[in-house]
Amino acid sequence: MYRSSEHVDGILADCWGCKAGLNNLAFMPNGNIAGCSSLAMLTNIFPELIIGNIESGIDEVALQNLFSNSQANEDKRSSCIECNTKNNCAGGCMAINLTTSKYPLMPPKFYCEIISTLSAEWHTAWG
Repeated sequence: MYRSSEHVDGILADCWGCKAGLNNLAFMPNGNIAGCSSLAMLTNIFPELIIGNIESGIDEVALQNLFSNSQANEDKRSSCIECNTKNNCAGGCMAINLTTSKYPLMPPKFYCEIISTLSAEWHTAWG
């Protein structure tokens, strides 16, 4: 558990989405680029997650499609609107969501349950 966790004390209250493609990029051995290393691992199943290649550059349409999900606000993350832990989560990890629900904006129930316990555990460890 990282001492600098963003999943505690409502740090993510005004943030929605992950940082895929915004602050993170993953460069694969074949030259393809994805928004993060977790999404890169899913490009065989979801090729639309490839946002470019080191030789041809960034595909702006693919990047904007990634941002439409990775930066989606709570209005598009309907399962998060009433969630008690949304201020510690920002809507879940797109890679986890895709692998469990096949929908990038639908976090699985177990993810929400785990995130809801982090604040108390973090305070036990670091508070």
